[in-house]
Amino acid sequence: METTEDYSENVGRSPSSNSLEHSWVPPSYKIRFSDDMEDTEDYIVGGFHPVHLGDLLYHGQYGVMHKLGHGGLATVWLCRDLQMSNYVAVKIMIADESHFRPANILLQVTNIDHLSEDEVMEELGEPLLEYVETTSGEDPAPTAPEYQVATVAWHKVNRQLFKDQIAIVDFGESFETSGPPKGLATPSAYCAPELLMYFPRRPIA
Repeated sequence: METTEDYSENVGRSPSSNSLEHSWVPPSYKIRFSDDMEDTEDYIVGGFHPVHLGDLLYHGQYGVMHKLGHGGLATVWLCRDLQMSNYVAVKIMIADESHFRPANILLQVTNIDHLSEDEVMEELGEPLLEYVETTSGEDPAPTAPEYQVATVAWHKVNRQLFKDQIAIVDFGESFETSGPPKGLATPSAYCAPELLMYFPRRPIA
């Protein structure tokens, strides 16, 4: 599977028109609790972009098959590159910056391009869906999808599918050591020692 494609240029701010942002009020959603899905309340103007299985992204190049994961600022989807005939991970951002967390340390998956889509689904498990319901009963569109997709249950996936290597992603707060930024957005608990040297913690009063 290819390296994650960052598909944040035209997606992730849905709906994005200024007129809609000021005049349209999103519906409230029925409360549910699941670690396998992103918070439905984050499907707002400037929030998560609604994605459905089978959607075609980036001018029809990427076909959505399954959800690989999600975080506070993005969802990541397993897609089939219909032009290159291989599988890719497409990350759809909701903001211009990100923070380094343990979730940014990923296991690498072996090449699965030789597998058919049915064989990939057999390895990862069929996507589990949960339909989005609003408290008023109205349609959750246009900000929220018709349903949300649970992340792949990685603890159930065959260990032979993983490499013995990790990958570190999201360098939104990286900088040249010769020109550090004025502020620090990364939580100090997750910072490297050399980063904290530039931004030491304030003493407790």
